[in-house]
Amino acid sequence: MDQEEVKNMTDPASAKWIVFDIDGTLTSSVNVHQEAFYRALQAYGFTNINTDWGSYKHFSDSWIFKENYQLRYGTDNSPSELIQFEQAFDEAYRNVIGTNQAEVVPGARECLEELERHRVPFCFATGSMRSAAIHKLGAFGKSRYLSVLATASEGYTREEIIRYAMKLAAEHNGKSPDSFSRVVSVGDGLWDLRTAQGLRYEFLGIASGDQAGRLRQEGAVHIIRDFTDPAWKALLL
Repeated sequence: MDQEEVKNMTDPASAKWIVFDIDGTLTSSVNVHQEAFYRALQAYGFTNINTDWGSYKHFSDSWIFKENYQLRYGTDNSPSELIQFEQAFDEAYRNVIGTNQAEVVPGARECLEELERHRVPFCFATGSMRSAAIHKLGAFGKSRYLSVLATASEGYTREEIIRYAMKLAAEHNGKSPDSFSRVVSVGDGLWDLRTAQGLRYEFLGIASGDQAGRLRQEGAVHIIRDFTDPAWKALLL
């Protein structure tokens, strides 16, 4: 991000509510997650699985499971079947990750700690099922983060998940959900950007190379490679 972009950012003093994606944004876990997710779909009995994950109507584990279930059975899955699938996914994820901890994106730990020092409220909204999301946030060693975590286990669409995360953030900080006059969404994918645009949130992209180019083509203005770039402070603090 160049200096002109930093100068053109909205006044950072009013940025009080931050929503973080996890995979590819805070942890380098996209490939591990997708491998485990594919194995779980296979273990559940699905065949001819479309692995172009971005082509699904909604980009979340629960929605992709839902679409595959509809294709196979011609009806919606029940809540108990989603729970059964999450158990299959949790087993697959543990097999893939082994005893390893999720790899933290450079500067992400320091970013969250600095937000806490400045008392800037934040929460986490991810398209991952909860079990894996808990493991990924565990890399930060802060169990309190789980109180403001919303996942695909609680919603099928990104919009639902983010709204639930904001509700948790409001409760955690003793605020009303309608007090979010300014929200910044931080993510790495086109689905993160599109969701932010639909909800009229500001957006900070975590990307480089071709992915950064795709985000810019879709309208993203603020993009950094990772949190070692101090430019994130101008938008989030």
